[in-house]
Amino acid sequence: MTLHFVGETMVCVLCSKTAKSDPRISSDWRAIQIQRRTFYACTDHFPPDGSPSGAFADAYTKFLKRVIEMLNKSV
Repeated sequence: MTLHFVGETMVCVLCSKTAKSDPRISSDWRAIQIQRRTFYACTDHFPPDGSPSGAFADAYTKFLKRVIEMLNKSV
């Protein structure tokens, strides 16, 4: 499922940076949806597009570990 940014306030799960999304402008923030909740990561924690796949793997690993920690605390 593709997530669409629709003007919501995004809060990075890794550093708490906030930004308001704009569906007309690419922000390069990342988002995943798990258990009907959306989790965001800001550009400070992700390499720019075109970076090596290993850089993305490292970034997503950190992102997903944090999300899993957050989900486990809310159970």
